Amino acid sequence: MARGAARQRELVVRSALGAGRNQLLRQALTESFLLSSSGAVAGLAMAYELLRTFIGLAPTGIPFVADAHLDLRIAMFTLILSFACGALFGIASALQKPSSAALNAKTSASHNHTLLRRCLVVGQIAVSIILLSSAGLMLRSFQRIEGQNLGVQTGGVLTVKVALPSFRYNTSQKMDFYLRLESALRRMPGTSAVSVAD
Repeated sequence: MARGAARQRELVVRSALGAGRNQLLRQALTESFLLSSSGAVAGLAMAYELLRTFIGLAPTGIPFVADAHLDLRIAMFTLILSFACGALFGIASALQKPSSAALNAKTSASHNHTLLRRCLVVGQIAVSIILLSSAGLMLRSFQRIEGQNLGVQTGGVLTVKVALPSFRYNTSQKMDFYLRLESALRRMPGTSAVSVAD
């Protein structure tokens, strides 16, 4: 909307040269759709990268964190919302009737349009502050969870996952292998305890 208000002189010139209301509307909608869709695509790409970063940094104890992914419904909602915003603000800026006074005045925005733009800027800053505060609180909570003492001593503990193929080992052979492995590990120097879990 700010771009539309700043381009009142251009719209007056185009209208004087014979551009109809439909042509001005198409131009405004094309620009607003381009801006809103590029913002949505950039936001989705950033969300995907941040999600990968979060999964890489997440501790191994959090269940189902490896299965986290961008949902197709959320992506579609984001794209639909961006198109709706593009249409709304494109039509709103195109419906402002360009007046010939815009050619003479340095600023053609009326008091109502200035007030609307200021309210939109204040609302955008307020939403940004809320999002930044929420992100800061989430990161702080994440740091506290990582530093939380779970009551489990992890120093000097080694875990190994051993998967035996079923086509080569039957159940009794698997049990025999695991029992022999446990016995061999117990005899290693420096070993205080060995356990097997399935």
